[in-house]
Amino acid sequence: MDPEHKHRLQIAWAQLLETVGNVIGVVDGLFAKKVITRAMKERIMQGHTVDSDKLRALMDLLPKRGPEAFDAFYDVLIEQGEFEAADVLKPELRDKHKALSPPHPAVGIQETAVSLIIDDDLPEKWPDPSVHDPVRTKVVPVTEEGMRQNFANALAGSKSIFPLWRKTRGIFLLIDNNNFKDARTAGLDLGDRDGTNFDRLALDMLFRQLDFDVIVEKDCKAQEIADAVQREAGKSHLNFDCFVCAILTHGERDIIYGVDGNKLLLDEIIAFVDGEKCPTLIDKPKIFFIQACQGKKKDKGAGMVEQSSAAGDKPADDSISNIISRVINLRMQTEQHDAELEKRTGTKSDIFLAMATVPDFVSWRNTNHGTWFIQAVVFIFSTLCHKYDLLSLMTKVNNLVSRAETKEERYKQVSEFKSSLTKTFYFFPGLTKEVSSQLMTSSSDGRQTAHVHPQQPQQPEDTSSSVMYG
Repeated sequence: MDPEHKHRLQIAWAQLLETVGNVIGVVDGLFAKKVITRAMKERIMQGHTVDSDKLRALMDLLPKRGPEAFDAFYDVLIEQGEFEAADVLKPELRDKHKALSPPHPAVGIQETAVSLIIDDDLPEKWPDPSVHDPVRTKVVPVTEEGMRQNFANALAGSKSIFPLWRKTRGIFLLIDNNNFKDARTAGLDLGDRDGTNFDRLALDMLFRQLDFDVIVEKDCKAQEIADAVQREAGKSHLNFDCFVCAILTHGERDIIYGVDGNKLLLDEIIAFVDGEKCPTLIDKPKIFFIQACQGKKKDKGAGMVEQSSAAGDKPADDSISNIISRVINLRMQTEQHDAELEKRTGTKSDIFLAMATVPDFVSWRNTNHGTWFIQAVVFIFSTLCHKYDLLSLMTKVNNLVSRAETKEERYKQVSEFKSSLTKTFYFFPGLTKEVSSQLMTSSSDGRQTAHVHPQQPQQPEDTSSSVMYG
């Protein structure tokens, strides 16, 4: 890099740290232009967790990457839409790219500003039968080289990515409660969960295609729920990569109901998979999806009314949230994490919990399509898990659920999740490892490389004939 470009880069350092938004896109762009090597890209991406540190590492490298590096950096910034950052490097070219810049929304026009940030890979409304059929789920397999490289890195012992490579990834325990006659006999006001069969079928198809051993339990009493989780979690998981459990039932804040009306604390359920009780799950992800209300409040963010079963939309045993303001304050990721983790491998580490709604609110279930939350999980995972990690997928689920609303009073809902995962979790659909001595070979730079074999997703059984519409 010539002295003038080095000087520009040096004086622009602080401004670039403030203005570059998509650091990963910039790094990928420079790798595609062969300005940095794959090994350099991996050191930047895996050696730093904060975007600003990634950018600092990149800018440390650029002056050493030849005379074309500065111009390539500018070009990548333009390609990524980082026009403000590009102007910092070459202010004399500011007018030449103005036509490429997205128009600024008029001051005070809220709807225009919102429409510009809606993800193109999400439906505008939810549920949307035109884009998602709850009984016909097909997982998109990995095709992109970047995700294949993540898979290879995980196999090679990456400290930042969970390895999911076995032919059977793990056990998926699905508990689906529908008939609450016994609870009503006991004096509780818990209706049957009409429409939950769509959630059960969709989850069953999704996780079979993701190469899990699916175990389904229906209409479980509280003790039977506890027994099922304890039984499956207590098995040896030495030949599995993770454990997943979904519970579809009625609930209140921090508790779920069995069909007999008895309660279970969620903490008790999750405790069955911690490091003390399940040593073969240590350092492996333990993932829970809970479709249940957490209270009786209804989110009036945009409105919905309780309707009859025949009408379709019905407040399930679950419902709603305190939408956007509560999303921002989700009790997520690190809540109590530091306090719970031990100095070595924490007994509470690597646990992920996704809830249909936030505390004190109901969630909503459509009797003809299933719940907003579970169907969003199935849609997002099946169409996008080939390129996004679990936390990114669940953020999109939160986004999609928040777009739904009931027909009359337009009630809203937002889901939430909490995580103590210590690595990035990818499902890697369609990828598996050939177990052989030839799996790992040394590349020219001495690194270990995995042979990645695409695997055809399993075809689900046609169960649509058992589902009645209307």
